[in-house]
Amino acid sequence: MSADFIKFDPEKILEVSVRLEQQHKKLIQCTAAIKRKSESLLGSWKSDSSAIYIEKTKEVDTQSETAAEILLALSQDLASASGIYKAGEGSAKKEAESLPTSGVFNT
Repeated sequence: MSADFIKFDPEKILEVSVRLEQQHKKLIQCTAAIKRKSESLLGSWKSDSSAIYIEKTKEVDTQSETAAEILLALSQDLASASGIYKAGEGSAKKEAESLPTSGVFNT
């Protein structure tokens, strides 16, 4: 029976966190642009179709808020995990360096 060891790279985890945060910002910007455009059209277009269009735009806005919250939470979780791994690696290195080595290895 062999033990498997997975090495996580805190820098790569942080890179993914940053990319998710960038996607979060892009999603918010795009959704805001869609909302502004639909609101600007409302004054010149009054009909049953415009009411349906506005309702669909509100649904998109609500769903994008949920998606944005998820992206932000994932980004923050990954940034936290990166910090934990980085701190753990630093502590392990410090502990390893403090171990006595003289007389331990036969040379």
